[in-house]
Amino acid sequence: MTHDPLFHGLNSSDIEKLRQENGSNALPPPPVRRWYQILGAVVNDKTIWILSAAAAISVAISVIRGENVFEGVGILLAVCIAVGVGFASEFRSSRAFQALLAESDRMKIKVVRDGKFHVIPADELVVGDLVLMETGDKVPADGAVVKTVELSFDTSTITGESASTTAELQTPVYRGFTVLSGEGAMIVTAVGQATEMGKIRDALATAPEPTPLQERLSELADRIGLGGTIAAAAIFLALFMRSVVLGGIDLISPECLQSVLNAFIVSVTIVVVAVPEGLPLAVTLSLALNMRRMARDNILVRTLAASETLGSVTIIASDKTGTLTLNRMRVSSLWTVESGEEPAVGKCLRGQDDQLFQYLMAANSTAHLEEKGGGRFDYIGNPTEGSLLFHLHDCGHDYINIRDSVTVLGRRSFSSARKMMSTQVAWDDQRSVLLVKGAPERILERCVDCASSLEAARIPLAQTRGELDRILNQAASR
Repeated sequence: MTHDPLFHGLNSSDIEKLRQENGSNALPPPPVRRWYQILGAVVNDKTIWILSAAAAISVAISVIRGENVFEGVGILLAVCIAVGVGFASEFRSSRAFQALLAESDRMKIKVVRDGKFHVIPADELVVGDLVLMETGDKVPADGAVVKTVELSFDTSTITGESASTTAELQTPVYRGFTVLSGEGAMIVTAVGQATEMGKIRDALATAPEPTPLQERLSELADRIGLGGTIAAAAIFLALFMRSVVLGGIDLISPECLQSVLNAFIVSVTIVVVAVPEGLPLAVTLSLALNMRRMARDNILVRTLAASETLGSVTIIASDKTGTLTLNRMRVSSLWTVESGEEPAVGKCLRGQDDQLFQYLMAANSTAHLEEKGGGRFDYIGNPTEGSLLFHLHDCGHDYINIRDSVTVLGRRSFSSARKMMSTQVAWDDQRSVLLVKGAPERILERCVDCASSLEAARIPLAQTRGELDRILNQAASR
């Protein structure tokens, strides 16, 4: 329970009224397509229509002539397989999308209501709620910061930039931000579709356009329909005229009716033979296989035709962070007074240098590594600190053991004003060490000497400043 009147939170009696006034915090999912809607969309194809009509006519003609119906049944079977594969692929993908959307709304968040702490699902938030945040939390709605203890955010979901943003009082924060470090609280100012994330989703919710392949297949179906009709009419007239002119058939005799029927059957049969009954099956199977291959690469395609659209893309407009890149920095090089600059890959320092780097990377940090299974790790917290922990892990060091072995005497977190983070740790019984990381210009302006270890002879910084500036300029230009 909190006794601070500023952090009493909403009264439970006001929650329902606020929800009715401002709506739910759940982002409305795309309309759920029922199985019959998915089936209708798959069947709504001109090529399928033509093949189905051709199959029906073929079966009817075979029955009239007393012949086997294998050809017509074969066409119908090909149509059914194509429709079945397309329906199964899109139905499975649709269910996967619904599961992902439902999972995002089940995220648990910490709020204060009636002066007490509660943990509630994200979709139950209302405007005015007081939300508590700490490292690793995702911001569940738009709001304004009302309490901050060195709070910083990853804003890449909205801005596309990987640089962290330090929050001050009344700093606006938006749904989708991630807390990188610190802790604090925010007052919710917008929920659901009224959030910036909701507005972005609404702006992107446009009706799907036909894919290039769908356009070409539709054009082919139109040509087959038009060409088949013209060819059938020409063949029918030619056969009928031959029967009348060369056969001397009376136009009002039963023989004339039989001649008309024979000419019609022959003309329709030729059109049926010309229809490529294997085309829809081949197209559907290839798209379904592409859809499955993309799913193995963690690319979930909602509609079957979208996998073909990706193959026709010539220009991609995309943000960089987290899309073209992993939004996961790595240490690329290390510099010491003795060795100079060396690639970090496979480079693990030893001796005093190694101990200093271990302390700097593990103790002067609040980030964590989270095991994802299969030997994969992800970081929680600041991406720069995460990259340092990745380097320690690659060198075979356990950052948790290093932290546990260090006595922290004091710490100042990174801020936009200081542009550095510092942690004071006990080095031995008589000395302590101040570990610092941050903007090079801010750190170097406070330095006089440099050394490879605490025990090594100190070298005036002026002797190595030129080399350091060159390395920093090269790094900035990469």
